[in-house]
Amino acid sequence: MKDKIFGVLQRVGRSFMLPIAILPVAGLLLGLGSSFTNTTTIETYGLQWLLGDKTILHALLVIMNAVGSAIFDNLPLIFAVGVAIGMAKKEKEEVKKQTPEETPQEPVEETPKEKTPEEPKQKEISPWEEKYNSEHDARLRLAAEYDNFRKRTTKEKEQSYGNGKADAVTKMLPIYDNLERALNQPTEDAAYKKGVELTMTELLKILNGLGVEVFGEVGDTFDPNLHNAVMHLDSEEHDENVITQVFQKGFKMGDKIVRFAMVQVAN
Repeated sequence: MKDKIFGVLQRVGRSFMLPIAILPVAGLLLGLGSSFTNTTTIETYGLQWLLGDKTILHALLVIMNAVGSAIFDNLPLIFAVGVAIGMAKKEKEEVKKQTPEETPQEPVEETPKEKTPEEPKQKEISPWEEKYNSEHDARLRLAAEYDNFRKRTTKEKEQSYGNGKADAVTKMLPIYDNLERALNQPTEDAAYKKGVELTMTELLKILNGLGVEVFGEVGDTFDPNLHNAVMHLDSEEHDENVITQVFQKGFKMGDKIVRFAMVQVAN
């Protein structure tokens, strides 16, 4: 009875080998295809000449992405077909083995009544158990490796998008600095000042839409994780580690610092 149970478990384990072996290949196809066909990544690194819409590499990567997505979308069907084929194949092999040995199987059923054949049964069980446990552990390790690979590729995609957006924001910071200097300059031309104010307002709307936060104000407490102290002032009018002057505003996107604020701090 135990031999039959371990035989069934072994067949089930082997039937999962083909569907699980497909998962790393599908993950690799999907990861490479989606990463190198992302328009933001291509534009950020200037790879339009190599990975543009009408290039051969782009077409191959699109096909890889589609194949990987198709495999993951149809995982239940692939597992069902693999298990059905594996179980059917094993049953056919057992039928072929059993047909010529139908007559000797009848007296074998009487042997469990005797105590002597119990020892060889125990010897036959341990190798099946070890083989089943080893194959089961291998499947678990393979599933864990695939899960780690999927998490790594997802994290890399998120980081690449965030880095590309941060680089784009960095390119716009000189515009902000110039507009801020223009607003701080005294002028009697009201129309000119109004135009600069409107331009600054639109730029701040764009930065806020990208999730950018401006920081660094006089009176704030100095934080080495946010501010860069380029000057120190000995003053009794201000508390210690209080910002007394801001030379350049700081910018951050969530927890990522795009630029540190350049400030003067009171001792």
